[in-house]
Amino acid sequence: MHRLILAKHLTAIINLIGNRRKRALVVSVALSHLTACNVVGPANNPSPTDVQLSSLVVSSTDGTFQTPAVLDSTQRGGAFVINWQQYSPSPYTTFVYLSSDNVVDQKDLRLYLLEVSGQSTSLGPNVPVANFSPSINCTYQSDNSINCGTKVNIQTFLDQLPKSATVIVESCLTEETQRCKQISYPIVLQ
Repeated sequence: MHRLILAKHLTAIINLIGNRRKRALVVSVALSHLTACNVVGPANNPSPTDVQLSSLVVSSTDGTFQTPAVLDSTQRGGAFVINWQQYSPSPYTTFVYLSSDNVVDQKDLRLYLLEVSGQSTSLGPNVPVANFSPSINCTYQSDNSINCGTKVNIQTFLDQLPKSATVIVESCLTEETQRCKQISYPIVLQ
C-alpha cells in the first residue's frame, strides 16, 4: 500500500521534470532515500552471504508507474527506466532479461549486464558492493528493439501486440555462480 502511494507521488513529481536524464536521476535518488528510510528495500535482516534484490520498478513510457508497466514506442520516444535495490556482500553479476514468463531460460532476451567487483561498478567508480540502486535508462524503439545501452532486436519475441511480458533481474555472486536471486516486474509491449 505504501509503495503504491509513494509511486503515485513520485510519478507526479517526475512528470513535472522534462529532461529524461534528470527524471532518471530523480527516480534513482528517491528510491535510495526510501530505502534508507526502510520504506522500500531489502528485508531488515538479509543474509550476510547472499545477494538480495528488492523494489524492482519499471516505468511506463508515458512516465507513470503502474503494474504492469506499459511500453509504447510512440510515447515519449519509447523512454522507460528500470530501477531496483540490490545488496551483496561480495562481487556479483546482474542480468536484466525480457521474458515471456517469470523464469529465466534460453528464449529470454538479455537487455543489460551489470558487473560489480570490488569498490567500482560499470555504472561508476567507488560505488560500494554492499548496497546499490541501479537505474537503467532504456528505449523501446519503433523498429522493434529495446536499447538499454546495447540495442536488442525483439522482433521474434513479439509474436503479438500487445504482448504481456516480464522484466527479470537476476543477480549471481561472481565467485559462486549458483548463488543467484531473481526479481520480476510485469510489462505490456504495445
